[in-house]
Amino acid sequence: MLSACMKTKYLLRTRIGKNMVAEFLPPSRESGKAIILCDGLPSMPHKKTLVNVLAGRGFWVFHLRYRGTWESGGEFLRKSPAKDVIDAVAFLKKGRITDLYNGKIMRFRPKQIFVFGSSFGGATAICASVDKRIDAVVAISPVADFCEIRGQDPRWLKEFVRVAFWGAYRSSALGWRKLISGTLMNPQAIIHKLDKNKIFIIHSIDDEIVRYGPVKRFARMLGCRLWSLKTQGHMSLNEISRQKRLWREIAVFLRR
Repeated sequence: MLSACMKTKYLLRTRIGKNMVAEFLPPSRESGKAIILCDGLPSMPHKKTLVNVLAGRGFWVFHLRYRGTWESGGEFLRKSPAKDVIDAVAFLKKGRITDLYNGKIMRFRPKQIFVFGSSFGGATAICASVDKRIDAVVAISPVADFCEIRGQDPRWLKEFVRVAFWGAYRSSALGWRKLISGTLMNPQAIIHKLDKNKIFIIHSIDDEIVRYGPVKRFARMLGCRLWSLKTQGHMSLNEISRQKRLWREIAVFLRR
């Protein structure tokens, strides 16, 4: 199935509920495992290479568009984007996926669901992990506490997204205030609800966008696995397809 998709040079698309859209690919070999990808903020939705690589390793891969962003409907930050991930999990558990290009219905009931996220998407993945149907989370350069962002001022980010990504992120001022204040979706605020064994954090000490210190402190408090790199800066999910050593460590974690 994967080879045919690669020849056409596009990813498949499906709808999740009424509002959300996700690009996806079935695996090159069936494994009963699925990965949901969560983007940073802001982020261009170009994960074709990564989706192909992960599908080639035997995973169903779904690149989610949060509600109120890009092709998905609704209002961004009206509710926690972690809720979008949890809704996507519920969708996958139904086992019926429609390819919007040709209307073909694919059947798949996942035995394991993993969530990968970077930066803002890392925080999203961590917060979504409270759902028992999610088996593991890989968070790359994640925000651990929105109240302690020092490298990138959230107020500046709000204005930058409004000007530079006009229409791609459709949110109210209230939604931004809740995010910046840490009341909408904040890993640190729900640390008592998290399962340390489900979370693997990868972070670079020289990250100037999401500082390493609060993330290290969060990982120590939670007791989850933290892999600290030295000179990788602020990493995106695409690094998984570029750096073999990242996938080796992730694969070991997922097999535990």
